[in-house]
Amino acid sequence: MPRPLTYSALMATLPPEPKILPLPAVAKVVVLDDDPTGTQTVHVVPVLTTWDRAALEVALREPGPCFLILTNTRAFPADRAIAINREIGVNLQAAIAGRINPSFWLAVAIKRYGAISQTRPMHSPVDSGSRSTQP
Repeated sequence: MPRPLTYSALMATLPPEPKILPLPAVAKVVVLDDDPTGTQTVHVVPVLTTWDRAALEVALREPGPCFLILTNTRAFPADRAIAINREIGVNLQAAIAGRINPSFWLAVAIKRYGAISQTRPMHSPVDSGSRSTQP
């Protein structure tokens, strides 16, 4: 009668797991999230709670394709939300300006709640001062 195959015996027959190094991103999607509940639905995506130039430069150098910036602008009046989004846009433009790779693309998406999950008045999408751009 054949011996039952154990898990460790089966795993020993497999080749070693390949070591794959991440490639530097040639594009980056930045999501401005207006409410903390949005960040609870993502996995393995960096979430920034500050948007100064230094923090954005670090996030832009990371190998992943995207990151979120938790703005919490849903909690502010529209004029303050607009000012925050524009500040982030200006800081993103400054952070990307010094990039060595001239083919790097940046796309900014402003997330806002739709009618289904709306519990407070939502702001209209506002110009972040940064558009999809190639420096």
